[in-house]
Amino acid sequence: MSYQQPKEQQQQKYLIPVKCVLIGPTFSGKTSLVVRLVRETFSKESQPTVGAMFLNKTYQFSTHFIKLEVI
Repeated sequence: MSYQQPKEQQQQKYLIPVKCVLIGPTFSGKTSLVVRLVRETFSKESQPTVGAMFLNKTYQFSTHFIKLEVI
């Protein structure tokens, strides 16, 4: 008789952290690009960002999760 692990334990899930820093001139659309990527929205009238903006989004590819951290 052989022992089999439950299905939940057979598939290991992997988390891959990816960090991305956007730099560029003022009013070049860095914040708009990040908000579009993470929140899937776009606004033509966005306010200027003072300081840093931190947003995260996780993507899943079969058993791998990619956590994208955008600064």
